[in-house]
Amino acid sequence: MNKEMYFIPSDIIKNTRPDYPYVKMAWVPGSTPPDIQDKMLEEGFSLPISPDIMEVLSRKPIAAELYLTRTCVLNCFGCSVPDFIKKGKEERAPIEEWKRMLEILALHTKAVKFIGGEVGGLPELPELAKTAVDLGLFTSIFTDGVPFLDDEEKLSTLVDATGGKIVLHTSVDVPPPNGIKNEATDKSRQFKANHGYELMKLAQKYKIPIIGHMMIHQPNAGDVIEIYNAVIDHGGIFSIGTMQKSVHLYQGREPKGFTNALRDEDRKLVQEQMALLIAIEDERLQKGQSRTLANSRAHLATMHTVGIDQNIGCTGEGRSPAVLAIMPDLSPRSCPVVLVPEQEKECPGCSYGVFRDGDPDWAEHLFIKGLYEKPVDREDFPSIFYPTEANNDLTGI
Repeated sequence: MNKEMYFIPSDIIKNTRPDYPYVKMAWVPGSTPPDIQDKMLEEGFSLPISPDIMEVLSRKPIAAELYLTRTCVLNCFGCSVPDFIKKGKEERAPIEEWKRMLEILALHTKAVKFIGGEVGGLPELPELAKTAVDLGLFTSIFTDGVPFLDDEEKLSTLVDATGGKIVLHTSVDVPPPNGIKNEATDKSRQFKANHGYELMKLAQKYKIPIIGHMMIHQPNAGDVIEIYNAVIDHGGIFSIGTMQKSVHLYQGREPKGFTNALRDEDRKLVQEQMALLIAIEDERLQKGQSRTLANSRAHLATMHTVGIDQNIGCTGEGRSPAVLAIMPDLSPRSCPVVLVPEQEKECPGCSYGVFRDGDPDWAEHLFIKGLYEKPVDREDFPSIFYPTEANNDLTGI
């Protein structure tokens, strides 16, 4: 028997999750459901060893997602963090160790995103964000908005600490004001989205760029343009991500989460809306107007020409993901979903694989494969998420 096991054997998945359609599942400590992990240990398999940070950085990522915490009191629809993590105890590295990590990242990457869980209420956030800004890193913060809306002084302190050189991200995956169109839509999404729209108004007060991020699920696949318009009307910049056609177990989603994955008819609808988003942004930029989309053309065009498909991501044809993840205890992952390079090589791809925004190598890979036609009359619009050399500050946002 192998000393280390990177993937969950199919018989263990079938025995512990009989209702799931079988998909290849990586064993990722901290994300794999406890009952499956317990079964693996019972069968005599050893936990995968977390890679060293320098090993991950040697693969030349362009950005890092810093999970200061993965805990959160909300229960938002579609959240990839399972309840046993969101509501459990966790080991968090002290602030001085995070500062040293930021110093290392500044030598190897261009951007960092503070993410959770919910990071907005952490007392160390302003100081860590200031450290990142002072090191020259493009710095963004993903928040549900509740900490800042409940206590505006938290946002004021963050803005003062960073000189306002940050970008906020928040989730808004239903239209305002109420957002509920059918019974399949969870009310927690309404709660989170409405807070997101309110946070956009607050961000304008402090002159902070804010990105309203929509995650597409089956219930809202037809709402892309409506939500785009709502984000723009509230003073935000729109971004979009996808739930793939079938959901990876190791993303920690609820047992029935795959029922909200996209169907073929949803994919076609999403493709049409992506094409319209590209046309809208093209027209705005040609007129010299400001950006309204945070996504790169490579991301949007990929989803338009290929569809949201698990088989276009990290399948060994391109390099490893452009964005690494660092957990609350400072353990790194070479991909936000899987743990080690051996898993990436066999990964069937996922929404994170599509989401290589700002990665020029990925755009070139799509171009060579014929999956994405780069315009010939002008430069492509890059990503605001993880800037390239041509887009590495807040100018023009």
